[in-house]
Amino acid sequence: ARKAPEAVGQEIGQWLVDNEPAVDRFNVVKGFLNIVIEPSFWSTVLEHIAAEKNYGITPAGADAPLVMVEYSSPNTNKPLHLGHVRNILLGWSLSQILAACGNRVVKTNIVNDRGIH
Repeated sequence: ARKAPEAVGQEIGQWLVDNEPAVDRFNVVKGFLNIVIEPSFWSTVLEHIAAEKNYGITPAGADAPLVMVEYSSPNTNKPLHLGHVRNILLGWSLSQILAACGNRVVKTNIVNDRGIH
């Protein structure tokens, strides 16, 4: 039988509280289930993460995919602006994320000195 979203949320929330030690409590608001995790669980997880220097990082092996990330590449005949800084930070961040996921990453910046000036 079909149930209202609030009823389904209540059932799932109660099951989590009864069966998952990490779940402290829950509430359902307009069909959305909100759960609260025990502070001791967060402490344990954060201590585990802090204890491992390279937590979540997969080293790139010789056969790992090679990814090139081109970013920034400003026109040399125009001034840099905040949009360039944004793109520089996005490109650098993306290359770091790709490397942490086990890819070999080549970062490049093409100097754009062509076109109508």
